[in-house]
Amino acid sequence: KQAVAAYRRSVELDHDNLDSIRGLAQNLLNDGQMDAALEQFKTVADADPQDPQAALRIAEIYRQQGKFDEALDFLKKAQSLVQDSLEIPYNMALVYEAQGRYDDATVVLQNLLKRSEKPEANYTTSEKNNRGVFLERLGDIYREQNKQPLAIETYRKLILLGSDQAERGYEQIVETYRNQKLWDQALTASQEGATKLPGSREMKMTLAQQLADNGQGAAAVVQIKSMLQSKPSDREVYLNLAQIETSLKHFKEAEEAAEQAEKLSVKPEEKDYAMFVAGSVYEREKKYDLAEQKFKTVLSDDPRNAPVLNYLGYMLADRGLRLEEAVGYIKKAVAQEPSNGAYLDSLGWAYYKQGNYDLAESNLLKATEKMGNDGTVQDHLADLYFKTGRLKQAAAHWERALDEWSKTTKTQVDSSDVARVQKQLESARVKLAKEEAQK
Repeated sequence: KQAVAAYRRSVELDHDNLDSIRGLAQNLLNDGQMDAALEQFKTVADADPQDPQAALRIAEIYRQQGKFDEALDFLKKAQSLVQDSLEIPYNMALVYEAQGRYDDATVVLQNLLKRSEKPEANYTTSEKNNRGVFLERLGDIYREQNKQPLAIETYRKLILLGSDQAERGYEQIVETYRNQKLWDQALTASQEGATKLPGSREMKMTLAQQLADNGQGAAAVVQIKSMLQSKPSDREVYLNLAQIETSLKHFKEAEEAAEQAEKLSVKPEEKDYAMFVAGSVYEREKKYDLAEQKFKTVLSDDPRNAPVLNYLGYMLADRGLRLEEAVGYIKKAVAQEPSNGAYLDSLGWAYYKQGNYDLAESNLLKATEKMGNDGTVQDHLADLYFKTGRLKQAAAHWERALDEWSKTTKTQVDSSDVARVQKQLESARVKLAKEEAQK
């Protein structure tokens, strides 16, 4: 904010100084003031149409605002000004991904990897970092398309780059196995990463989380607590401890860990994430007022925080509270990530709670395309079909929900949800049998 004020004074003294305007625009963007930043970058672009960075930054803002066509227009303009840029096509891939144009994004990223490839993998640190970014994004897209073997193969290439890239590669392999509910493979990959990268705190924390999910909660807590050193770096450890304790339903311990993480947070984004974790702890133990307080504090600092917008909106909608407000929160999250299955499920569920069944079905079907192996999404779709008189479809999706929950670790499933759906399915089967007998 001090930098913004300083650049504003500079611009006021010399309205034609493009360097000052560029500095003001960038610092406004860094401070999250996107509309104000956009205005300043447009001033630069109008004054200097040959400035590719201005076009690139404008595209970045439009992408974050969910205005993907406008973002692509400015990226194409930037590309016409700089022929050999890696950053511009990478940003195009991000837009294509956000639009759900996965094949287009894949082609761009594969071309970037070919362009940046060197014989015998003789890369500088900067080149390794670039390739790491391209490989990770490509793996993410394969995973989004449920092309899991390709995702794993791509993340393995990331590991070969070593250092931080290896760490990210192992983490993403674990996440891919988790998404497939292959818990033993996830644990094996976690153990491999912790063994191959013995100095990596991240891999030790990943292993602890996986131990908890694989039913070894006590070992997980011991593992994570052993990493505490009474240093500022304990913040990440406390955040992971809070999430592990929450999954084990040790809520008092989870609250304490989240509180310690907040105390050790310095940067605004660090504080925001720590409060988000604290809010999620409160939500899990049904302290909804405290959870909402945490989430709204984050949004007062970062109004476009998509995970918080989604979490708060879903928390309200699931309890049938302030539904118009809930839909508003979730729609803001979806606008930023229109292909995010969790956000689409939240929006569909909020519409269902409103009684807006057509919009509910549209969004829930999109969610099942993205995350069909999620029991909660299947349950939501079943409830919708039941409510709209499609009993056979409802029963099929309740069966799918129970099947998916049976493959999920106990730490991630609410036993009361399982019992409820079992009861609903049994009732539906009885009704369907009676209907069949009356034919």
